Amino acid sequence: MTQMMMKASVVVVTFFLLFSSVLTSAPAFQPEICCKNFYPKKIPAHVVQSFRYTSMACAKRGVIIKMTNDKDICVDPSSEWVKKLVTVPTVKPISTLTKKL
Repeated sequence: MTQMMMKASVVVVTFFLLFSSVLTSAPAFQPEICCKNFYPKKIPAHVVQSFRYTSMACAKRGVIIKMTNDKDICVDPSSEWVKKLVTVPTVKPISTLTKKL
C-alpha cells in the first residue's frame, strides 16, 4: 500500500513540475485593464478618438475612451451619454490594452 502511495506522490510531483515549466515558458500575462473610478462629466463626441470596454474580469465594467489628445478616460457604460457615444459611427471601438488606469 505504501509503495502505491509513493507512486501516486511521484506522479503528482511530476505533473506539478511539468505544469509549472509550461507556465514559466509561456509569455508573461499582462494585467487586465480595469477602471477604479469613472469620469463624472459628459465628454463630447468630437474629442473622442476611440473606445474599448474593460474586461469582464474587472470588478467595475467600464468603457475606456481614448481622447484625441491620446489621453484615456474611464466612463460608466450605464450612462445614457456613453450608450449613445458608442453608437456614433465616427467613434471606433479598439481592442483592449493591458494596463491599469
